[in-house]
Amino acid sequence: MLRKGYAGADLTSRPGGQLVAAQSEGFTTTVIDGERRRIYWATSPVSGLKIVLNISEDEILVPVRQLTLRSGLAGVAGLLLLVLLVTAIARRFSRPLLVLTGTAAAIEQGKFREEMLGDLPEHRDEMGELARSFRNMAREIHAREQSLAELNQNLERTVTQRTSELTARAGELEKLTRQSEERVVLESSLS
Repeated sequence: MLRKGYAGADLTSRPGGQLVAAQSEGFTTTVIDGERRRIYWATSPVSGLKIVLNISEDEILVPVRQLTLRSGLAGVAGLLLLVLLVTAIARRFSRPLLVLTGTAAAIEQGKFREEMLGDLPEHRDEMGELARSFRNMAREIHAREQSLAELNQNLERTVTQRTSELTARAGELEKLTRQSEERVVLESSLS
């Protein structure tokens, strides 16, 4: 420190002083009392005096470390936000597929109800179009099943009706056959 009556210490006796004395400007790092320090110097063009700054690395690097930590935290937060956003978008696109998969299984099991599609048929995109196709297909399948059930019931009624008619005619034929046999026996006994 400069003061009246003190010429100062010899520059070369100070840590890093030999380098400061040898060059007109520059910087170096050194350890003083176990603490890392940085020494910066430059020569004044007006007076020719060297100006030396001896500062602790911690004073310089603490803001850098804080900035690095903040940047790292911002990066992690951004990454988490990105993951959440991608997850939300993926769920938004996969939900209709899950609904359609469940609907297909219900159609296969014969348990389809139009409410299973939710609001999906009202969407104006490919998924909405696919949902409308599923709904129409399920309606057609249901209509065909009802038609087949009606045809089956009609067939059963017809078979039952024809069977009862055939049974009645078989009874009549059997009766006629007995009568005919009785006549033959009677005629044979008369002749």
